[in-house]
Amino acid sequence: VFGVLAMFVAALVIANTFQVLVAQRRRTLALLRTIGARKGQLYRSVVAEALLLGLISSLVAVGLSIGLMQLLHVAGVEFSGISFVTVLTPQVFLVPIAFGVVVTILASLGSARTATTVTPLEALQPLEVSAARKSGAARLVVSLLMMLFGAAVTAFTVVDTWRQAHGESALSNEQFSLVLLMAMGGVMIFFLGLLLCANRWVPLLLKGVGALVAHIGPASTIATANIQKNPRRVAATSTALLIGVALVSTLGTGAASARQTLASELDARYSVDIQVSGEGVDQTVLDDIRKVAGIQDAELIGSSNAVWHTDDYDSNLQVYTLTAQQGRAVMNGDAIDGLRDGVLLVPDALAGDSDDYPVRDGSVLDLELNATYNDDGDIVDGIAFKPTVEAAPFRGVNTPYGIYGLMPPDTLDRLGAKPDGYEVWAKTDGTVTPADVIDDIQQAVSSIPGITVGGSIAERVSWDGMVNMLLMVLVALLAVAVIIALIGVANTLSLSVIERTRESATLRAIGMTRGQLRRSLAIEALLISLVSGVVGIVVGTVFGWIGSYIVFSMSFGSVVFPID
Repeated sequence: VFGVLAMFVAALVIANTFQVLVAQRRRTLALLRTIGARKGQLYRSVVAEALLLGLISSLVAVGLSIGLMQLLHVAGVEFSGISFVTVLTPQVFLVPIAFGVVVTILASLGSARTATTVTPLEALQPLEVSAARKSGAARLVVSLLMMLFGAAVTAFTVVDTWRQAHGESALSNEQFSLVLLMAMGGVMIFFLGLLLCANRWVPLLLKGVGALVAHIGPASTIATANIQKNPRRVAATSTALLIGVALVSTLGTGAASARQTLASELDARYSVDIQVSGEGVDQTVLDDIRKVAGIQDAELIGSSNAVWHTDDYDSNLQVYTLTAQQGRAVMNGDAIDGLRDGVLLVPDALAGDSDDYPVRDGSVLDLELNATYNDDGDIVDGIAFKPTVEAAPFRGVNTPYGIYGLMPPDTLDRLGAKPDGYEVWAKTDGTVTPADVIDDIQQAVSSIPGITVGGSIAERVSWDGMVNMLLMVLVALLAVAVIIALIGVANTLSLSVIERTRESATLRAIGMTRGQLRRSLAIEALLISLVSGVVGIVVGTVFGWIGSYIVFSMSFGSVVFPID
């Protein structure tokens, strides 16, 4: 997909490049026509040049790619655990070479037709600005219909996703991939329609922006006027840049939405920012963690594995012992004020009607603490404890079992039981980035084996790392298209300089300096890039919002729509 995208952008740039070549040789082509060259010969000469250019460039590119892969292989470079090996197959050579040649030839056909319009009389005339052809109304109608159809399909998928999230859609969750494909198709059709009519709206935007800067000075006035002379070529250049910027913006917005949506979801699911667990957790670990920058408070929390007896089976349940003061210090959300002897506080989400966890508010659990087992795995000793379940408004913690509860340390003391181990629960103050906090904590406990760091902050860092890695790879691939598009901006300016040779000379004759001419080109490039970039960012941001909503709303419900 990225290869085809890069070739599509390259085709727009190659087309502009051949326009430059034909414009440079217009007088030479006219001389050839004067001495008897036929139109077909001129047409074939341009196509043959495109064939040679595409073939040689593709061969060089394939050679460089193979050399790069071999260099990575010899150097033993690994990327996220992936090593590189050079594998030479016929497809490695044939596919890119065929693509390169075909795309270059197709991109040159318009310039080849332009070469056949040169008349012998032009050999005796000065080079003038070529007249811009007006696009037909049919192209505009087709582009508008594509945009309307794409917008309608995309709107349908967004509405249906909302209905699925609220249980009102006729489509099942298994058909979610179909909705996602429909959304992608709708967005692509809309974007293609937008590109198809770029020769209409790009000049209008450039004219509007140019009107704001035209009065700054002579260079700005000349740049604004020059942009309007060949709207088709400027639109092609803007389109190439628009594609790359829009896709980068879509990915950036989608990644930002993923990070913020996941962060909000983790905050909603976890009551504890950071949980440090392991056999070596003790007061020393607590003291080390309290010294870490960004930690607001930390407490040592007892952890016990209780065996839960039911009529049908026995299962494990994690019991954490802490005081109400400790809970208020390190847990987010409502304060834990219901801690008292004989009561096991269980989160609202677990003390409901779930079939997975048949725990009810007010029910009595048959637990066994500090249980020991024989060789057959049967319990031979333990401390019986039958607490009453009370649902409490606190969120989840990172626990080895699906269900857990909270109770005061006094209860264990009364029963003569002891915690099986300890964890450090910590709350962050938001002054240090989550990644730095986790790194500092891991360094603080690095000397103790078997220590793990969990909690909402650790989960967020893990997800952010995966999202950032994926984003880095995708943006690196898209950067190729952006670089090609920037070359296209240079080619467009080159052609405009060639066509305006006499005009530039006249401006110099009436007093315009070289610096002013250079500034006019810089302003022209700036205006083209600015309009393309802003439109690309706006369109890409909207596409990113749509994709994020469809992907995340079914899993998380609430989706964040950032402007990244």
